Amino acid sequence: FPQLNVVERAPANDTCAAMQPISLAAGAVTVSGTTLGAGDEATSCQYPAGLFSPDVVYNVSLPTRQSLGIEVKALAGSSLRPVVTLRATGQCSDNTLSTELFCGWNDSQFVDRVALTLPDVPAGDYPLWVDGDVGSQGPFTLRLSPGPVIPPPPNDDCLSIAALSSLTLGTAVTGDTRGASTDGQGFCSFASGANGEAAPDVVYKLSLAVAKSLVVTVTPDQYDGQLFRPVVYVRGATASSCNEPSALKGCVAATTYGG
Repeated sequence: FPQLNVVERAPANDTCAAMQPISLAAGAVTVSGTTLGAGDEATSCQYPAGLFSPDVVYNVSLPTRQSLGIEVKALAGSSLRPVVTLRATGQCSDNTLSTELFCGWNDSQFVDRVALTLPDVPAGDYPLWVDGDVGSQGPFTLRLSPGPVIPPPPNDDCLSIAALSSLTLGTAVTGDTRGASTDGQGFCSFASGANGEAAPDVVYKLSLAVAKSLVVTVTPDQYDGQLFRPVVYVRGATASSCNEPSALKGCVAATTYGG
């Protein structure tokens, strides 16, 4: 039988000269795309380095300083393991680390998705590359959701915990990790790159007069909450143990984003 060779046509937004424009002046935007048939121009975030990995690029226009939620999901049947690269204005084709504003990777337990929020992005036009790990490629959806600038939370790190009021058992509090720094991982024997451990985090203080059993529940809210996979650690009884792995009392990760 004759052999049929199918050649994918390159996507329209394959190169910097043909970036697909996305304006966020009117709010959140969702677009569909594919890396099938594309070349490999963005090489600074993909893994492993040097492996051919097709990519496409968007020109994301922010009219004012805002936060920016980014979500890339491979479509059903797509083999894409998405990677996202946001570059500085005017630096679309520069693969040096100095032009990267961030790299966003998939969770090793959810390889078909990248989900994150940037808390403070100045107004401007930014090249956004959608790439694939381990040479993967395929169709996807890209959702961008702008919002107000998100300041650092008051309970961002262990240095702030001493000044915090204690949690009250049975009383819910609101919080936000999106503007926080990444201060500590749980060291809970999770798979490397899994469970969102290397991510922004906040800390709370709980005082118990006597020994008790304890249930901790974290519930993401609204749309940006669906970009969040909560991981909870409970550590030792003193402030000095706040970020000490050996003081760990227990840890758990939600089984899904938004869970």
